[in-house]
Amino acid sequence: MKNVIAVYGTLKRGHGNHHHLRNSKYLGKGISLQKFLLGHSSFPAVIPCKNGVPIVVELYSVPRRTLVQLDRLEGVPTLYKRAPFTFRTEKGIITAMLYFMEESNRLFSWELPREKLPHWWTKKGWKPWKPKLRRKQNGQRADKSFIKRT
Repeated sequence: MKNVIAVYGTLKRGHGNHHHLRNSKYLGKGISLQKFLLGHSSFPAVIPCKNGVPIVVELYSVPRRTLVQLDRLEGVPTLYKRAPFTFRTEKGIITAMLYFMEESNRLFSWELPREKLPHWWTKKGWKPWKPKLRRKQNGQRADKSFIKRT
């Protein structure tokens, strides 16, 4: 059976740990319905927080074996925790497992961004996500309306 996982940092495409998802199926991007504080260090982290910001993730269907490997990589349950969170996608609402930290973790400096836009981890840190609308083959803009409803 497959598990759905949401990734926001080094497991994303183009980042250092993405190769751990080579046996997984990419499902698309999602925006969290819950809000988070953003962690800054040499790698990203998030803490669930009512006053935080939504995060943008990549969603993957992963085999159980990969999930066990990811838990080991992410240091579950010592460094990160893993729990289900809800995300809005182009296809609707989906629940996926997300790695996060608890507020007691002092390895990071935690930030509450001024801009309340969804945030996206880049190689230069957390940035507000401003998606580029791609054109469909018929010349019309692709529907990204799921972004506005967060």
